[in-house]
Amino acid sequence: MLVFAPICIALTIFNLFYNNLMINLRFMAKMRCVTFGLCLFDCINYAFCYCFLQKPCRDKCFTPWTVGKWAIKAAIMGYTVFLVKEKRELWEDSFEPGEMVGDSGTSRLDTYLIVYLLQHPIFIIARLPIFILYSILTCCCDKGVEFNEDNEFKDRVISFDFIPYELGRLNHFANHPVGRNELEYNRALSFVRA
Repeated sequence: MLVFAPICIALTIFNLFYNNLMINLRFMAKMRCVTFGLCLFDCINYAFCYCFLQKPCRDKCFTPWTVGKWAIKAAIMGYTVFLVKEKRELWEDSFEPGEMVGDSGTSRLDTYLIVYLLQHPIFIIARLPIFILYSILTCCCDKGVEFNEDNEFKDRVISFDFIPYELGRLNHFANHPVGRNELEYNRALSFVRA
């Protein structure tokens, strides 16, 4: 259990940093301030090996990478749940009435891991009822801008193509000021706007 618990923690942290919305929000921060984005976006991406783990680690409903990744996670975390339950039973069997419960307390790691493993299927299944509920509750509301049928929504922060679209639009930040020059540029820009 001492080996598998840290592995499970590492897998959950990688899942957090490869969450599509989190990646896109960090990139959006880089769009606002490239210098800040170098720390928030680029350094974190290098630390989590984004350059070659992007395809297997990002979740897109039913791609082979996603299914394979979640199958491996289910095996590792399922075995960890088994180990935690076994350890809990050992604690309960060795407990004597009137004995102080010290370090051999309860652990809810198994419950947390089960909930974590269920997040992807719940997210996939929950889309339909949420869409139906949204449609019912907003049927009489003006929903704002109308989009044509060929719009791919690449400019939306929830899109999987947001970063390539914005990099192309921003010309990969070519000739963009960085560091002190960016601060002076933004200061001058805000002075012009005022």
